[in-house]
Amino acid sequence: MIEYRPVWADVDLDRLWHNVKVAQAHIGKKQIIPVVKANAYGHGVIEVMTWLYEKGIRYCAVVMLQEALELRAAFPDLGILIMGSVRPQDLEICSRHQFDISIYHKPLLDAAKAFNGPLKCHLKVDTGMARYGFVETADILDAAKTLMTSPHIEWTGIFSHFATADEDEQFVYRQIKRFVEVLTQLPELPPMIHLANSAGTFRFEPDIPMTTHVRLGLSLYGCVNMPDPKPPVRQVTRLRGAISQIKLLKQGECLGYGQSYCAGQDEIIALVPIGYADGIRRAYRDHQVAINGRIYPMVGAICMDALFIKIDDSVSLDDVVDIYGDVVTMDDAALHLDTTAYEIMTAISLRVPRRYVKGDSR
Repeated sequence: MIEYRPVWADVDLDRLWHNVKVAQAHIGKKQIIPVVKANAYGHGVIEVMTWLYEKGIRYCAVVMLQEALELRAAFPDLGILIMGSVRPQDLEICSRHQFDISIYHKPLLDAAKAFNGPLKCHLKVDTGMARYGFVETADILDAAKTLMTSPHIEWTGIFSHFATADEDEQFVYRQIKRFVEVLTQLPELPPMIHLANSAGTFRFEPDIPMTTHVRLGLSLYGCVNMPDPKPPVRQVTRLRGAISQIKLLKQGECLGYGQSYCAGQDEIIALVPIGYADGIRRAYRDHQVAINGRIYPMVGAICMDALFIKIDDSVSLDDVVDIYGDVVTMDDAALHLDTTAYEIMTAISLRVPRRYVKGDSR
């Protein structure tokens, strides 16, 4: 693709694999399910999964049927779990493409039981997230019995999801206890049993009995939404743009929409052609960026297609600005915005081209 604007995102595939190895070293013989929903959290699902496939990964998780279909077109033999909702009228296409689907309530269970064709099913248990999943023990056991005894259904897994893995440890252990209670009452177990997300993987997985897999999402892409000690994962993506104009803002002059920033003295201002249409929220104003490894402040309102940086005379036209990188990270941005890195990375819009690099080549 021809690029006509000096704005891009470097996606370091070697860092992606580094993060997989960090998680694998922590969990030992258990297996990793990479979560590649939402276009691999904005990193490019086909490129990310191609790299993981080359490294030997043969199973992943998404949340929507559309995402699963995109992957199936590129990977005919890849195991794909759809963790989110599936409509009864879509069971035929799920069967045809051999997707694992999540059975999370009785209407879908009944539809799967009545379906005339092979299905691969994970049973979703709600242990406290109060999102998808069966809650009552009797309902869970009945659902499991249906999946075990229906001749056209292959019961491939059972799972749940932490609500507070990055904060409330007490509630996490309540969820673990509840999940294990369910597992111990089942007459047989499926081959895949998973509970931990990224924070759960690094904080609690050694304390979770009976699980066989973990789901690696945020930390796969190098961000950590958890207290110290943090795992040594590395941020995969660097959002970058080159300076397109440098101008002098004289003392007392103001800039941008609303004239919200006024110079206290003569100042040098750089413009970068990237803005909130690219995924940088307007609320991100007054934070920092990095140029040549040094930190500089953003000033004024972020425009749809541009932002302002107060610089010094060591900065030149066409110098590359790291909006999010190794100096000012996505986790830093999330802290500034009182949100999570999930929102930061998935917000980078598709009009920002991704460049796939390895190691120091970026």
